[in-house]
Amino acid sequence: AYGAEISWDSHYEDHHLHLAVYRNQFVNYLFPMHTGKPAQNNPNLMVYQNVAMPALMAGFEVGFHTHLFHQFNSDVTISYTQGDLTDLNTPMPYIPPLESNIELSVDLSDYSFGLMAHFANQQNRVFQSELDPLANETATKGYAVFDLNGEYRLMNDDYIVTATMTLENVLNQEYRKHLNKVKHIFPEPG
Repeated sequence: AYGAEISWDSHYEDHHLHLAVYRNQFVNYLFPMHTGKPAQNNPNLMVYQNVAMPALMAGFEVGFHTHLFHQFNSDVTISYTQGDLTDLNTPMPYIPPLESNIELSVDLSDYSFGLMAHFANQQNRVFQSELDPLANETATKGYAVFDLNGEYRLMNDDYIVTATMTLENVLNQEYRKHLNKVKHIFPEPG
């Protein structure tokens, strides 16, 4: 593969901004392709075989961290990737959609608490193959999922002990990540 990436980081007082763009040209991009055969131990799952094809992938990511006030912080990330199998003139399989994460946190001396929101756009740019229609990828809907986390830290000169608790998908949303190969059978955990 041949690739290039340009990134820029800026720090100003309590703020940090990170920007990056990239482009990669693959001579042989390896990816698993659906064979059309069911797995022996579970007929609901299909067998995949790795194949190699020329591909082009490009994208960007943005990250911003800021200290809001007192012990409150905010982190925002946004990322997007677009990939194409150049010989087949079709999108690459299992490319994530436009995604973003927003985290608000409070950091006290021994404790920290946070709320994180995960957003993903729908993914309609999916792999389609005239050679093997069974290998065609399915689109996924967009989603918004919220997590809560808390941490307790006990520190002295000799050791650090950390206890962490996370509650994922607080609102118990049913959603499917585009990169999950069994998303048509199992949604993400509640």
